[in-house]
Amino acid sequence: MEILRTDHKYFISPLSDWRILDIKGLMECSENVQYKKYEYVKKLMQKMRANDFVNVYRCAFNKKNYYFLTSKAEKFISMDKKASLSEETYFHDAMVSSIGVELSKIKPFVENVELEHVIKNGKTKTTFDEIIPDARIKGAFNQKPFLIAVEVEIHQKEKSIVTGK
Repeated sequence: MEILRTDHKYFISPLSDWRILDIKGLMECSENVQYKKYEYVKKLMQKMRANDFVNVYRCAFNKKNYYFLTSKAEKFISMDKKASLSEETYFHDAMVSSIGVELSKIKPFVENVELEHVIKNGKTKTTFDEIIPDARIKGAFNQKPFLIAVEVEIHQKEKSIVTGK
């Protein structure tokens, strides 16, 4: 059985929160200088895929590879968090994670971005949690706190469905 190195574990650990990210997103989540080099990270992800720590979804639209944890890697990284991705939602989840990573860069206004699986399993509840959004953004603007629900729609919905949410 292949062992996951500690530094590699820390590098791919954002996948337990974001669920699915492209190489650029993983690099942006890392603070280690060696993980800021694209070619190094690309080879590392290929090795991790060969060792069954990550799996890959190739997006047909933007031609990017999006990586997510395998159940083997989840055991090493986070026993209590399961990414629970399904093949039918890879594209949607990749878009939600990409948008979340980009929105999290709006500092100092955005303090936190939580995805649906974190909201469902989380301890912080809000008054509108009966409908769980794809993501939730917490922050403050002009010293006024805000909480924004984000829904990413891949396909156009009927008006009655949109109005209901």
